[in-house]
Amino acid sequence: MANILSIASSSLNAFQRALQVTGNNIANINTPGYSRQTSQFTTGPSQRFAGSYIGSGVIISNVSRSADNFANQQVRETLTTKSQYDAFYDQASQIDKLLSQDGLSVSKGMQNFFTALSQLNDSPDNIAARDVVMKQSELLTQQFNNLQNQIDEHHSNNVTQLSQAIDQVNVLTKSIAEINVKLSSQSGSPELLDQRDELIRQLSQYTSVTAYNAGDGTLNVAIGSGEFLVAGSQQRDLAVTTSTDGSKTAQIVIKSASGSGSINVTDNLNSGMLGGLMDFDKNILGQANKILGQMAVGLSTTFNAQHTLGMDLNSILGQNFFNDFNSANQQLARSSSASTNTGTGVLSVAISDISQTQLSDYELRITDTSTNQIEVLRKSDGKTTLLNWTDTPPALPAAQVNIDGLSINVDNMGNLNNGDMFTLSPFNGAAGNLKLNITKASQLAFASPVRTQAALTNTGAGAISPATIFNTTSVSKDFRIDFISDTQFNLVNVTDSITTGPVTFTPDTNNTVMIPDSLNPSYSITLSGVPKTGDQFTASYNNGGIGDNSNGLLLMNTQQIKLFEDGTTNLYDRYSGLIEQVGTQTNHAKIRNEAATILYDQAVDYRESKSGVNLDEEAANLLRYQQAYQAAGQLLAVSSQLMNFLYDAMR
Repeated sequence: MANILSIASSSLNAFQRALQVTGNNIANINTPGYSRQTSQFTTGPSQRFAGSYIGSGVIISNVSRSADNFANQQVRETLTTKSQYDAFYDQASQIDKLLSQDGLSVSKGMQNFFTALSQLNDSPDNIAARDVVMKQSELLTQQFNNLQNQIDEHHSNNVTQLSQAIDQVNVLTKSIAEINVKLSSQSGSPELLDQRDELIRQLSQYTSVTAYNAGDGTLNVAIGSGEFLVAGSQQRDLAVTTSTDGSKTAQIVIKSASGSGSINVTDNLNSGMLGGLMDFDKNILGQANKILGQMAVGLSTTFNAQHTLGMDLNSILGQNFFNDFNSANQQLARSSSASTNTGTGVLSVAISDISQTQLSDYELRITDTSTNQIEVLRKSDGKTTLLNWTDTPPALPAAQVNIDGLSINVDNMGNLNNGDMFTLSPFNGAAGNLKLNITKASQLAFASPVRTQAALTNTGAGAISPATIFNTTSVSKDFRIDFISDTQFNLVNVTDSITTGPVTFTPDTNNTVMIPDSLNPSYSITLSGVPKTGDQFTASYNNGGIGDNSNGLLLMNTQQIKLFEDGTTNLYDRYSGLIEQVGTQTNHAKIRNEAATILYDQAVDYRESKSGVNLDEEAANLLRYQQAYQAAGQLLAVSSQLMNFLYDAMR
């Protein structure tokens, strides 16, 4: 009877425990990271009786955890990729919409501005038309400013999200280290193992994660390209800091466990949410920032250069229409020194040729003060150029180097030390600095400062017209052209009483005459037709030329001038290129995000098939174990009846 009782008892215990395991599976069907547990049945040791072996029942030898490391790794890897494109697409799509909004579109603002200029050219002395130009000018600068503010705000929000993500990473790695400690004394605890796997899965949202078995039940966790954040019970924090190279850009570092020093891992964290946010900041916000800044500088520089060659409604030479981006303050703002510099040299950067400028920041390092050698790294493509300071210009102790349309000046070469480093940012934030310099509609310089006339007493069929204004050094002086023969003339500077000539003239062709001379011309005039001996022509300051639109037509033409990329791209092309670039990257991110989401869902499904709880399967087990438990109960009842029968027989 003992064997029957033992068999019944072991069966009841085993199936009761199996029912508990199945019930636990069902209870945790919605628990994140839970791995299905399975009862492992083993027959009890047989006993030899009458030449044969009789079993002693059943026991549960183990409750196994259905965890698949490969499936978990697949989930983590696909989640990392999905999170990267999630973060990038969510942010980039906002900038894509922002650049195309009519209220903020720089392209629309430029169209309205140049349309107003065109209308004013039809009637350059019309005050109402001049007021429209002023209004559209103000709106255009506001659109540049507002768009820059929006980009700055997105950058600030991006840094905030980056900081919040880093805080969450630190929380997760601390929790993993704590579970490692618990597992060292509770080795194999399925609940702790599930919790740790789930924490690692959550960590993989932020960057790529690699888990290494330490052999003692704990896991070491590395991120990015192999930087350990968790080693057994030890954990290191990440932090967002400002770079020390002077650029003030955000970077991610691993704090030292001892609290002294840190490791910059920014370039290694190129996946997951962290990678997506940094990719967005660099390739969307960074590029938009630089392109808009380059456009603002190009518009201001080119328009100002032409506007100052004209004459306004008060017969005064034109002044800068927009603010001067090569002012001393603007030049100084383009350079920042590293906090580690030992020298006190100050650098400034002037835009000397907008067509040669690149959409890049630069890193300038002092390499050899004895030979005045420096190293300039263009960050956009990693190209390094060795240059030497020159003092021609400027005068010692200042010096200058030129690269990519930039003139880089140092205030005093003697204040530079080897190893000093500077970050140069030619265009960052420039769109926010575009301002309207003139304040009155009468200051619009639409007229040419030079008026040309033929004497009423001329007998020939000659003609004179202004050609090109190079500068305004001599436009206020009076000049006269006296034909001393049909094919020769003298150029007379009436103001300074200087006569130059004779100069050869070719009839029936356009003869260009440089004034005051060809070595240092201020402007040119064109003589044509067939003048006669004794004919006279004059060139003088255009006082009262309020109906003249000669310079206004040239101002209109600035919208078509190829300002950028070595003279191949105009203002509209630049902005269209920005919209296309952002739109293309956003669309690619959307496509990749959709593909990554499919792969992630497949990985989750595969993990569920290996480790997840299946209600149908658990229901079948529940019924099977219940029936087995009931049968074992019947066996126990039979055993009890037999025992009672024997006890009664022995009385």
